[in-house]
Amino acid sequence: MDHAGVRRQKRTELAEPHRLEFLVSFADENGSTIRAFLDANWPLEMLSVVTFAPHAGIGHGTVIGVEWNRLTRRCKPAIFT
Repeated sequence: MDHAGVRRQKRTELAEPHRLEFLVSFADENGSTIRAFLDANWPLEMLSVVTFAPHAGIGHGTVIGVEWNRLTRRCKPAIFT
């Protein structure tokens, strides 16, 4: 198996224009979640949250926040399709 960038993403929340939330995992050729090849202790799924807020300083722009959290089967959120 070629391990060059095989991954899967599932969107869990989209609150335009402020928040984007999605699950990221490694996957095999069939799209099934697999253990990461780079580290046996890597979580099966990571919750990624990106937030967007107006810049409070001088000028125009957007402050972008990025968070990654390990998920376990106990706290897995509902998936929107």
